[in-house]
Amino acid sequence: MFQTESYETGYTTGEPIAAMVLSTSKKSRHYEQFAGPTGEVRPGHTDLVKYYQSKGFVDIRGGGRSSYRSTISDVIGGSIARIFLETHFDTVILSSICQVGPLKASVSLPDYLSNLESTSRNAPTSGKLKTMLHNEPEHRMPLAELHRVESLLAEAEIYSIDAEFAQEAGELIKKTRQAGDSLGAMVEVVAVNVPALLGEPLYHSLKLRLMGTLGGLHAVQSCEVGDGQEVVSRLGSQNNDPIRSSGYQSNHHGGLLGGITTGMPLVWRVGFKPTSTILKPQQSVRKNLEEIEFTVKKGRHFYHCFKNITIFFISSQFIIFNCIEILAAHIFISFIRRTYIHRKMCASSVHSTAPNWIIPQLANVPNGQNTNNLPATAPYVMISRIKFDK
Repeated sequence: MFQTESYETGYTTGEPIAAMVLSTSKKSRHYEQFAGPTGEVRPGHTDLVKYYQSKGFVDIRGGGRSSYRSTISDVIGGSIARIFLETHFDTVILSSICQVGPLKASVSLPDYLSNLESTSRNAPTSGKLKTMLHNEPEHRMPLAELHRVESLLAEAEIYSIDAEFAQEAGELIKKTRQAGDSLGAMVEVVAVNVPALLGEPLYHSLKLRLMGTLGGLHAVQSCEVGDGQEVVSRLGSQNNDPIRSSGYQSNHHGGLLGGITTGMPLVWRVGFKPTSTILKPQQSVRKNLEEIEFTVKKGRHFYHCFKNITIFFISSQFIIFNCIEILAAHIFISFIRRTYIHRKMCASSVHSTAPNWIIPQLANVPNGQNTNNLPATAPYVMISRIKFDK
């Protein structure tokens, strides 16, 4: 149950939560250039394949499910999952743009968090992620610190932990937009204070689930976990993460082994192609396959290419701004789904000798939740009510 002013008693009842999003910016006539059998095909878009897949009955207005507008429900669902996981496990997901076109950041989000975590313990850091779970749950990354990092990211020229890179990338985006072209980008996503033991090998693997839900987003061209492609050039002795009684000493595996979370931070990098709507003339066809030189005509799409945006605004020249929240939402939804499944499967049958750093501590249980019969080593319990004030 979620506490909310929308309910008489202050809590949800378990019935479906409804949300309505109204749009005042629809401009259907701006899609006339692409409509019908003689409609022009935008290079890089789904215009041609969707037209023939639907035998010509596709509705081009707004882009339908090929548009990022269709992910609004994911963001709404992810916001609810975010409240649950942050409230009971201190789980926070942070994202940082680490590459824009050829320009790469010199500071990575995983290394920044590693340094932050090491500093908070007054311990030296190797620059690599160290364990964030120890024998006592209070040693996990404090929420206050994570929220401070969130604020730091939001204040940058673009959403990046590397301020110098963000400034340079912002200028590159502006120059590229003025030239009528677009840029691709890479974003790092790090989930901190992740409950351990979520997922299974093979068909219910959390890695499989996240590869699909992140890699399946529009414009995503690459998706990697942990150290990603870097591991190919290593020896096994270099890539294996040492384990001590306190937990994993590094995080090359990115928080997942065999499709199961280890309790270490979950680290992903997702690459996005340059947005397809640009001003430069391009070779294309009409839907009847008549060859043309395609240019964007005046209207919504032309305006999107020329509008005087700030770097924070959702820009057609830099698609990554559409995606930061959606990436986090998809991960939160996958986490909460696996949390429910894990509780159903083995909340009452945990190995009695499992160390505390691999078994998350019991979450704060609200009044009315009976825990008398729960084993001391239970990994966590589903909470029946959550404060819902965001």
